[in-house]
Amino acid sequence: MKLFLLLGFIVLASATRTVEDLRELRRECMESLPENLRLELRELKYSKDEKIMKYVHCVAEKMDIFGEDGFQPDKMSEIYKNKISKEDLQAIADRCLKLYKRKDYSKSEELAYYQWTCMLEDDKFKQLFQKNTN
Repeated sequence: MKLFLLLGFIVLASATRTVEDLRELRRECMESLPENLRLELRELKYSKDEKIMKYVHCVAEKMDIFGEDGFQPDKMSEIYKNKISKEDLQAIADRCLKLYKRKDYSKSEELAYYQWTCMLEDDKFKQLFQKNTN
């Protein structure tokens, strides 16, 4: 019984990602990118490049914030708790998930890219992301 409780706590602890995890996973996913694309990403410029699309998807997958229909605002709010209200984040994400739907994209990388760049169009979200990842 104690073993099950311990495993449960380990799973819960590992399930919740943090801003620090985001920074580390961004670095990991950036490793395969050429320097010019790395520089773009550091400035929050996301060109329509297949490598950039794969990068966005890589980070979202590793952070466990991307599901079948795209980004999952409920999981994203755990990362940014106390930095943006769950309602604000939900509204930003909902707008982008409605604009860019799974049925319109055969590749998850494309869906991730378009939803993510849409969310970054919101000044509040962009400032939050920029402040917490650089």
